[in-house]
Amino acid sequence: QITPKNAPKPPRFEINLRVGPAGDIVLHVNPRMEEDNAVVRNSFLGNSWGREEKDLRCNSPFLREHFFDLSIRCGSDRFKVFANGQPLF
Repeated sequence: QITPKNAPKPPRFEINLRVGPAGDIVLHVNPRMEEDNAVVRNSFLGNSWGREEKDLRCNSPFLREHFFDLSIRCGSDRFKVFANGQPLF
């Protein structure tokens, strides 16, 4: 579980779940407050980025200078991400 507080200036941040210290990024989550609160998802596997998924319709809790809880659950073939206890994707 991750409980950060967004900084007042940067309009985005990222969370990367890696396989090893310099390995693949199996989950890249990049909330972008400057893009109507878009949440971008992707992966970096075999030295190549996958197709970017940008969900503008999600109920994003990522607001500047507000706390939020982020929970990432790992299944056998996918991740489930929850924000403030609600499914994000």
